Amino acid sequence: MDSGENIGALIERLGSDPEAGLGEGDALERASKYGKNILAPKKEMKEWGVLAFLKEPMVWLLAIAGAVYWWLGDIAEAVITLVAIIPIAVLDVAIELQTDRALEKLKKLGEPEATVVRGGAEKRIRTEELVPGDIVLLREGDVVMADCAIISGSDIRADESSLTGESLPVEKKAGEYAGGELFANKGMLFAGTTVVSGRARCIVVETGQRTSYGKIGGMLAATEEGKTPLQAEIERIITNFGIAAVALSVALIAIEMLTSGPVNSETWKHAVISGVSLAIAAIPEEFPVVFTLFLSLGMLALANRNSLVRKLSAVEALGSVDVICTDKTGTITSGKMALSSLVPDMGVDEGEFMLAALMACEKEPFDYMEKAVYEKAYGSRALDELEKWELVQEYPFDREDKYMSHVWKGKGLVLCAKGSVEGILKRCGMGKTEKQRALRANEEMAKKGMRVLALARKELDRVRGRKSDESGMEFLGLMGFSDPLRKGIPEAMRECQEAGIRVIMLTGDHMHTADAIAHQAGIAHTGIMEGRGLEVPESRFLQILRQVNIFTRVLPEQKLRIVEGLQKLGYRVAVTGDGINDAPALKKANIGVAMGERGTEVAKEAADLVLLDDNFRTIVEAVRNGRKIFDNLRKAFAYLVVFHVPIFLSALLIPLMGLPLLLLPVHIVFLELVLHPVISVVFEKEPAEADVMRRRPRKKDQGILTRGEVLGLVLEGTVLSALALGAYVLSLGSGELHARGFALAVMISGQVFLMASKLSGKRTGVQSILSNSYLLPTAAIALAAYGLLMYVPFAAEQMSIAQLGIADWSFAWALALVPFAFSEYRKGK
Repeated sequence: MDSGENIGALIERLGSDPEAGLGEGDALERASKYGKNILAPKKEMKEWGVLAFLKEPMVWLLAIAGAVYWWLGDIAEAVITLVAIIPIAVLDVAIELQTDRALEKLKKLGEPEATVVRGGAEKRIRTEELVPGDIVLLREGDVVMADCAIISGSDIRADESSLTGESLPVEKKAGEYAGGELFANKGMLFAGTTVVSGRARCIVVETGQRTSYGKIGGMLAATEEGKTPLQAEIERIITNFGIAAVALSVALIAIEMLTSGPVNSETWKHAVISGVSLAIAAIPEEFPVVFTLFLSLGMLALANRNSLVRKLSAVEALGSVDVICTDKTGTITSGKMALSSLVPDMGVDEGEFMLAALMACEKEPFDYMEKAVYEKAYGSRALDELEKWELVQEYPFDREDKYMSHVWKGKGLVLCAKGSVEGILKRCGMGKTEKQRALRANEEMAKKGMRVLALARKELDRVRGRKSDESGMEFLGLMGFSDPLRKGIPEAMRECQEAGIRVIMLTGDHMHTADAIAHQAGIAHTGIMEGRGLEVPESRFLQILRQVNIFTRVLPEQKLRIVEGLQKLGYRVAVTGDGINDAPALKKANIGVAMGERGTEVAKEAADLVLLDDNFRTIVEAVRNGRKIFDNLRKAFAYLVVFHVPIFLSALLIPLMGLPLLLLPVHIVFLELVLHPVISVVFEKEPAEADVMRRRPRKKDQGILTRGEVLGLVLEGTVLSALALGAYVLSLGSGELHARGFALAVMISGQVFLMASKLSGKRTGVQSILSNSYLLPTAAIALAAYGLLMYVPFAAEQMSIAQLGIADWSFAWALALVPFAFSEYRKGK
């Protein structure tokens, strides 16, 4: 970068047009030359890559079993056992890839965008497509995604703490680019920083790794998301099970060696294979895989319903939310404002009023109400008259009194201001009677559900500063904006009430406007509190939060305090926001919800959930889906527990009884191959229970399964175990291979029937067959797979099983129905 280069020379060097921007062809050439605008290199393939299966305990245990077979000279069994690792590896990698693909799709949905000028037209592009020379339009709340020089703009300040550690915003000036030292350059906006006020037209100077941030190390370096509470709990359980499994396996090997008589190769093989089989059976290694898969696929399903979840922990938390703090405009209402009522003050001409209203708006309106003013003025003389004036000074939005003003030069110098009625009247030179008349008019309009802005004007001789320029303004009148409810909002509010979810509305509007909208929407409330009424001691503040559901004239810092107060009262809070100052509340909430359409990039970065349609109903739908995901996870884990009991007891008791092994490692592998598709397809696709939104939110510290539920599931698994073991022991007289084939038929059929029972939750198993279209095909595939192994002679020989006749199968299915009936009986209790 040349130290003496100015903005004009820079634009010329970059070969761009400050008004028309780059052409599309030129942009494509530069993209090829400079590459994607990625501030940090993406991680290559995840650490596990295609070797993910090496992390699985079962793989190591199978390898040990294969090595034992090989060492003792049983080459055929060794090959079979080692080959069995392949389907497990393929399946585990497939599930990891399925999870990863879901997360990658979500990342693409959540990729930030930038507004650029190309070929003379404004357009939105993904920030990774930015190239040097692009003309970028930035405004308050945007995250800067490339190093840019400011061509024009006003009141520009940037938060550069991500680069410099400086907490205070840095003032920026258009046209003051001078090259040289980046951090001393007031005319630059740097990648990784945030625009906290104003708007700017900029030219991209550097992208990707060539930016200041890219050189330092990368703002967007891939970071590992922390484990969710349930994930941590599951990993703790798996660790404990693993320790117990190793201890039991060693103990079983020792017992067998001590009780089996003379030690020889067969004794060693039987003992070690018994121990390895027990370890494989005892470790429920599917739990963390299934948990992550469910949450990842759940995130993708939510994204397809306009809810972009940015963190796995958010899916987990959705089911426990019991308070939703929501904005009004654009979330409960449509956000499509219409300027439906003009109330000029006495003696003010309507054309004069409309011109002042336009002057009080941004030249390129972004706010819904400003757009409504322009729509109202469309085709009028006021728009033509505005062309004769030049904007010379912008005084930004005052967050305390909620107003803004602009100074224009034309036929003299005039300041026009609009904002809250109270904020504008405070600065107008008018008598008490006139103020009371304006306040009464405001109240009447607000009672009709209108959002009301006041308009004022002042002629100046010169610009002296905000305080001086805005004092003693002339009150021009009121503007009433109507904003109808979004479709389905009353139904969504009723659904929240039935689900035990409290809805609190936080708005910057007048009390009467908020009250009218709350009644239309169906928000239960007995009182309304203004933001200034929250400046009370903590005990009184918490009492207010217990009673009040509508808060008006709320400032961002008050929104944060409300969230913190509700959490102190034990609530799990979801809160909506769209601005920079909403970020602290979004971060503090259990679920921060940003607006995808009108939200700033800062708000989206702080949020856990981004509404792609800005609709309150979408939040409710996300909660419904969050509850469904958790319900299905509970069902899947219940099935996992029942599934493992007969495998574990078979691996433990048969060796202790001194009988030939019922389950060899290869059999457990087959059962696992049946299990994984059942979990990842059938349970994940299970529809929501009918009462999913007619029950209280689950408790914050509620685990997936209670101790009582686990004991009940172990009992169900024990019933199946007793039947399978009994079938094996009683059938040994007809041969070991026949007995093993028969016992496995009982076990697999029992698991298939129990699948229907566990899927149905509170409903009957028959109902789940009718509601889940994946159940019967999956069950048929599982039984057919076992049948194929049994009736193909080579496969049956390797599996050490014999073919069963119709009578055997009929008896096996009859026995398998017993645990199903027992499970259904327990539901009715």
